[in-house]
Amino acid sequence: YEDVSYDEKGALQTNSFMQYKIPSRKDIGTLRVDFQPSFEPTGPFGAKSIGEVVINTPPPAIAHAVYNAVGVRVTKLPITPEKVMMGMLSLKKVSQ
Repeated sequence: YEDVSYDEKGALQTNSFMQYKIPSRKDIGTLRVDFQPSFEPTGPFGAKSIGEVVINTPPPAIAHAVYNAVGVRVTKLPITPEKVMMGMLSLKKVSQ
């Protein structure tokens, strides 16, 4: 998942959190949570778990949001500003 990069001699460049920064809660805006009533017959007292987040849902949603915003399809993670900018430059060349 991380964007691992190497120099021309093959040495790892992104080998600490100084070079590769992981997003934190401060990087996300305000969240609104809505609970939907439902009944799960196999759970205790009809309850469902809410602790597990689907791991594969956010990346495609973010990639599609980038596409909607600037028209660039990013198909490999992580979605970096550099990938978006390169895509925008490619779109500009095609349109000229």
